[in-house]
Amino acid sequence: MAAIYLRNDKFKNIPQLTEENIRISSQENIYDVISIPKPSRYVGVLKSFFTKQYIPIEEQNKATFCFTYGFNKAALQYSAQGIRRATINPNNIFYNLNMHFFQEKGNIMKLQFA
Repeated sequence: MAAIYLRNDKFKNIPQLTEENIRISSQENIYDVISIPKPSRYVGVLKSFFTKQYIPIEEQNKATFCFTYGFNKAALQYSAQGIRRATINPNNIFYNLNMHFFQEKGNIMKLQFA
């Protein structure tokens, strides 16, 4: 997935990128996925001598892109897919989720006290 910025006066017939265009078919619940126990990085290094490891860089990048542009449902789906496929805890995905949920909690608190 890539984002390319083009001048409006030159390229008027390019469709707008929306969340529906980039959503994946997976409907995993992020709350179920984050509770799956994963080994630490140290255990992952030891296991790497015997089994192939998967670090979800692609899912992390797609989730970061989606969070940046406000496509939160798609970002949560990519995050869930990355966590499920990872063989060790993907710290960056958890960091992005932490930032998302912290921001959502702040928005809810503003509504309650407004």
